[in-house]
Amino acid sequence: MAYLLRRARSQRQGMRLIRVRDARIEMYSDPGRTESLGNCSALKWLEATVALDDRSFFLMDGRWYEIGTRYLEAKRGEIEGLIVPDPGFYLPAWEEGWDEKRYNEHVADVLPGALCLDRKGVRTRLHRGNGVEACDVLTRDLVLVHVKRADGSAPLSHLFGQGLVSMETLHTPEGEARFAALVEEIGGGRLELPRPFRPRKVVFAILLKGGERLSASTLFPFSQVTLANVARTIRTRYGVPVEVVGISAHDS
Repeated sequence: MAYLLRRARSQRQGMRLIRVRDARIEMYSDPGRTESLGNCSALKWLEATVALDDRSFFLMDGRWYEIGTRYLEAKRGEIEGLIVPDPGFYLPAWEEGWDEKRYNEHVADVLPGALCLDRKGVRTRLHRGNGVEACDVLTRDLVLVHVKRADGSAPLSHLFGQGLVSMETLHTPEGEARFAALVEEIGGGRLELPRPFRPRKVVFAILLKGGERLSASTLFPFSQVTLANVARTIRTRYGVPVEVVGISAHDS
C-alpha cells in the first residue's frame, strides 16, 4: 500500500484519484512474472477511516461505508468482553520473519497434544477444491484457534468469516466426519474427537501491525463490527464461546 500511495503522490494534483481508480494490482506466482495469478483494482488495496462530526465513514474494498457512532460504540462494548489476556493456553511470541504457517507450526510444537491444521482443508460436497480450513491450531482441549497477522480490516474480516464458516461446516454430519478423519490423519491417533463434536471454544489470535497491543480501540472499526456479529452468531447458534487474544511480536 505504501508503494501505491507513493505513486499516487507523484501524480499532479487533480489526477491522483483518477490514476488510482484506473490502476490495477497484478499478482504473479514467480519473481520473473511469467505466470499471472490475477489482478484487481488498486482501490481494493486501500483502507481509510474518516470522521465528520458524529458520522464515521470507512473505505474498504473500493467502497465507502457509513457506520453510526452509537452503533459502533455498542459493538465496541461487545468486543471488550471478548478480548482476554490469557486464553488458557500458552501462545508464544511471533518471531521476526515468520509467516503464518511457520507461526502455527511453532504453536503446535510448544503446546502439548496440539495439532497444526493450517492449510488443511475439510472438503465436503459444498466446499470442494481446498475445502474449509477448520482452524489453524487444534488444542488437546478441543479449542479451535484461528491465527492472523493483520495490518488492515480485510485480513481480519477474512479471519472472522473463516471462523463462522468453520463452525457451520463442523456442525454438519459430513463436515464433522471429514474433520474427524483429518484430525486422525494429521495426529496419527494422538487426538481423538468425541462424537458429536463440539469445540470447547473458538479463539481468534491476532498480531496487529507493529505488535500494537490488541484492544477494542486498536481493532480497525470495520473489523469491530464483523467480529461482534460473528461472535454473537457462533455463541447463540452453536452454543460455543468466542475469545480474542493478542499475540506478542517479540519475547518480553
